[in-house]
Amino acid sequence: MLQKNKNFSVPALKDWVLVAKTAVPFGLKGQVKAYAVGEETDFSQVSFLIFQKSPPLKKGEERSEGNFPIFTFPLLKARLAESHLIFTLEGIKKVEEVEPLKGCSVYIDAKEMKPLADGVYYFRDLVGKKVFLPNGFEVGILEDYYQNLQQGLFILSAKDKTEILVPNIPGTVVSVGEDLVFDFEEDLLTLNAKKKS
Repeated sequence: MLQKNKNFSVPALKDWVLVAKTAVPFGLKGQVKAYAVGEETDFSQVSFLIFQKSPPLKKGEERSEGNFPIFTFPLLKARLAESHLIFTLEGIKKVEEVEPLKGCSVYIDAKEMKPLADGVYYFRDLVGKKVFLPNGFEVGILEDYYQNLQQGLFILSAKDKTEILVPNIPGTVVSVGEDLVFDFEEDLLTLNAKKKS
């Protein structure tokens, strides 16, 4: 049976950074494969990973370790393989030992993220800011950011409770300050908007 690794204390939930989803066994030597999402990460700085089967937190929600077990493992190696990340974990050497991690989301501690230069931001630091168009129109709030190896998407929550998906392409982010200014085709306000449940 898979046991929690006691070498690391789980960081505060606000310090969890999503890096991959839908973990599955890979190969015969106990490696873990997962879809790369979230912030681009320099794994040479990362000493351990957090695995949990519950979905990523939404604003205002709380995660319960009792309902969704948390596992932490020292990270020996991480590498990219197309749109996936392959992790080698200390203490896992057989494919059977990865089975309990199937479907988990994978997080790292924000404290282990590489420091950025002035004027460069991690997207997680921008979540919660108001988003405006260059003409001053208030679109809504930046609720989340989804990144895989092909495409990044800003997830905006509009005033009318719709969710708007905006591709992160060059020129989308015009300025970052107390608020954000995005430049995108206004058709996106209705084209891919959907009511939040």
